Amino acid sequence: MKNYAFTASLFVCSLLLIGQGCLSTGKEEPKTNGPAGIFVSLDMAESWQPISSFPTLEGVQNLADVGVNKIVSDPHNDKTQYWLSRKRGLFITHNNGKSWYQEDNALLSGFVYSLAVHPKEPCTLYAVKRTALYQSIDCARSWTLVYSEETGDKLKSVVIDSGFPHNIFLATEKGRVFISEDTGISWQTAQRFRNAKLVGLHTDPSTPGRIYLTTRKRGVFVTENGGTTWRSLFDESTSKLPKVLEYRRFVIHPKEHNVLFYVSTYGILRSDDFGQNWEKLTLLHEPGSVKIYAFTVDPENTKELYYTATVQSKSTLYKSVDGGVSWITKQLPSGQIPTMLKTHDTERGWVYLGFTIPAQ
Repeated sequence: MKNYAFTASLFVCSLLLIGQGCLSTGKEEPKTNGPAGIFVSLDMAESWQPISSFPTLEGVQNLADVGVNKIVSDPHNDKTQYWLSRKRGLFITHNNGKSWYQEDNALLSGFVYSLAVHPKEPCTLYAVKRTALYQSIDCARSWTLVYSEETGDKLKSVVIDSGFPHNIFLATEKGRVFISEDTGISWQTAQRFRNAKLVGLHTDPSTPGRIYLTTRKRGVFVTENGGTTWRSLFDESTSKLPKVLEYRRFVIHPKEHNVLFYVSTYGILRSDDFGQNWEKLTLLHEPGSVKIYAFTVDPENTKELYYTATVQSKSTLYKSVDGGVSWITKQLPSGQIPTMLKTHDTERGWVYLGFTIPAQ
């Protein structure tokens, strides 16, 4: 009954989407076509429905022109998701995406790079916008600036240590990792990576003090002691794989935290031992021949994998239910660039898919 009700709501959303169409920017149309925004599948990527309904006082609008950076799940409420957009700030849903809303605050606009929800305090969040880190203690209703980067270096990622929730980590594009041990009041440098562009921080929910760091072209690093020391997860043989250091995505399995997936221009690597050893997945295309902008794994099954492959302006969805031994190809519901895939934490078979218009 629950899936039927959601499907009916999504059908209404799709009518609204078709009725309103996309807003024109007045610029030259991109080579891609179709809406951006977010879609959901309730049947393991067999069929899709748009979920871009945005109720306002002026009526129900849609977010079909809004690019998707990522979706972050609320660990305290499985119906709450945070949509980090590429230009339009932060959107929130408390009903699994049937409708979205925004608060009139510091995250009403702009590119939202990263968001972290406090593991112990449900209404405490941290969000990164370009050169600013904000904190909310009232469930995203309002935000307070807690760190501002004045050197021109971009802030890229914020995480909270799973075992020490007063410890906040912040990564900058130009190689610096900061730590605050008082929930963002004061900061110090935890590590400086020379000649490295940083992309993201990822905490291991099962191991206090373990944090992974992804870089643009130097692979993955890990700390086991809360940022005191860091080491590379790639040995010499792994690093020599063609274009393997050109990062795309990094995923820790939601329940089996020893299972990691690293996606690069080369392809997809899997580790079953916290990154000590890596296995190459055999894909249907040659290494380096496509761009993989979106990847996800089912929370109940480490062998159920989804990713998108993009060549120029054409994209395809690939699905495997046997850990990458074989793949099924699926048509995507939009011709825009797929930039996000995410399985639902508790609803079996639900997959979220986000698109971005290339100019965004």
